[in-house]
Amino acid sequence: FDITAKVVDWQVSPTKTVRAWTFNGTVPGPWIKVSSGDKVKLVVYRGAKRTSVRVTLGRQPASPQG
Repeated sequence: FDITAKVVDWQVSPTKTVRAWTFNGTVPGPWIKVSSGDKVKLVVYRGAKRTSVRVTLGRQPASPQG
């Protein structure tokens, strides 16, 4: 999967615009669904550069950190 991360001005209502990270141009980003045992390659671009990401695998409980 190739993901492009970019900060944009995102209009959240007719009178409010905020700066937000988009992933492939959307907030939230695309749904990536894989099955147990699948081999997955995730390439994240930030502008023209590749960048590193933190990936959490498996089901995780909700937390205040997101």
